[in-house]
Amino acid sequence: MPRAVKLARGLFKNGNRYWLRVAGAKRSTGTDHPDLANRVLGAMRQLERERKHLDLLYAARDGALPVLTLYEAAAAGNLAGLRADLARAAVVDVDLEPFVAQWAEKHLASRSLADRTKVDYVRLVRALVPAGKRFPASQLTEDKVQSTLHALPVSDATRRRHAAAWRLWIQFVRRRVPEVGDVFAFARQWMPKNAPSRTLHWTHAQTIAVLDRMSGEPRRAMALIFGTGMELGALQRLTFADLGTNKRTVVARGTKNEARRDRTVLIDAWASKIFYDGLALGFPTMRVFTLTESELRVSFYEAQVLAGVVTAPERGKNTNKMVWGKVAGLHRIHDARHTYAVVRLLGSDNEKPRLMRFIASQLGHVDETMLIKVYLKAGVEQRLELMKEELAPAEEKYQTS
Repeated sequence: MPRAVKLARGLFKNGNRYWLRVAGAKRSTGTDHPDLANRVLGAMRQLERERKHLDLLYAARDGALPVLTLYEAAAAGNLAGLRADLARAAVVDVDLEPFVAQWAEKHLASRSLADRTKVDYVRLVRALVPAGKRFPASQLTEDKVQSTLHALPVSDATRRRHAAAWRLWIQFVRRRVPEVGDVFAFARQWMPKNAPSRTLHWTHAQTIAVLDRMSGEPRRAMALIFGTGMELGALQRLTFADLGTNKRTVVARGTKNEARRDRTVLIDAWASKIFYDGLALGFPTMRVFTLTESELRVSFYEAQVLAGVVTAPERGKNTNKMVWGKVAGLHRIHDARHTYAVVRLLGSDNEKPRLMRFIASQLGHVDETMLIKVYLKAGVEQRLELMKEELAPAEEKYQTS
C-alpha cells in the first residue's frame, strides 16, 4: 500500500498565486483567491485521508495533473471520469523529448547565431526536458515550468535566460502539438525580475590610474576594451590579422548574433599607445591574447585595489581565495564598456566627443536604442548634460579645429 501523501499545514503565496506542497513538491493551486485556495487544500487533505485516491495525489505531485483540475473533479464527484481521462491521455500523450533535437536542427540551425550560442540554447532547454527521458505533453504546464525554473540553483538573471530558451522551444512545439498550451501566458506574474542595469563607470583619470597598476597582456587587453568598447568575447578571438596597419583600428569578430557581426572599431589614441607598447607581432592566424578570462579578471581586480579604487576583499574561510563578489564598487570587465561610452560621449579624455550612433557601432549594437535605454534608466542623462556644460570649451575646440 503506498505511503500517505503529506500535505503542508497551510498555503503559501508565490507571485499572485497560492501554492501548497504535495509530498515535498511545490504545486500551484491555480488561483489567487484565498477562499478557493483553502477549499483546494481541504479537498487535497480529504483525498489523503481516504487513501484510495493517492494515485491522483501522486499525479499532482509529479506535475502530470494540475491541482486545480483534481479539486474540480473531486468537488463534482467525478474522480472516476478524471482517472479515465488520464488513462486515455497516457495512451495518446505525445513525447516532447525528441522535439528538442528537431528544434535544434530545424529552427536554431536556420538562425544567424554563433555555434556556441546554439549549443547553449539546447543546454538550457535540457534543464526542463532531460535528454533520453520521456516528457509527455500533458506535463508541459505552467506549474511544471514555474516549479522547475525556481528550483534551478542559479541566479535570477540565469533563470531568465533559461526561460527565454524554453519559450522559444515551446513556441516551436506548439506549432506541431496542438495539445500544448501557452504556459508563459502569465509569466509576468512569476518570472524573476531583471536586475538593475549596471552603469558603473570611471573618469578617464581613474582608468589610467588602474591601468598603470597593470602590465603585459592584462594591461594591453583592458586598454583595448576601455579604448574601443569591444566586448570580451571579441577580444579573446582577436588575431594579428585583425590589427589595422595604422594602429588605430582593429576588427572585432562577431560573438553572438547578427547584430554582433564582424565590425571594424576605432581605438582611442591613448589606448593604442598602451596596446602596441611592447607587443610582439605574430603570424596572422595567431591569437593576440593568450590569457584566460579568469587571469584577466584577477589582474584587473587586483589593480583596482592597488590604485585605491576599491578596498581589498576578504578571503574565503575554506579556500583562502579572494571573495571579489562582495567588494563594493568593483569595476568588472564589462563595466569598461560603460566607461568607454561615457568618456566618448563627453570627450573627457581630451579626444573628440562622439555621437551615440558611433558609440553604438563601436559597442556592437544595431542602433543607439540600447545605449539610450541603459543610461536613461540609470538617470545618467542629467549628469551627462551637466558634465557637457563643464566641458563646453573642450567641445568647441574640437568643433572649430
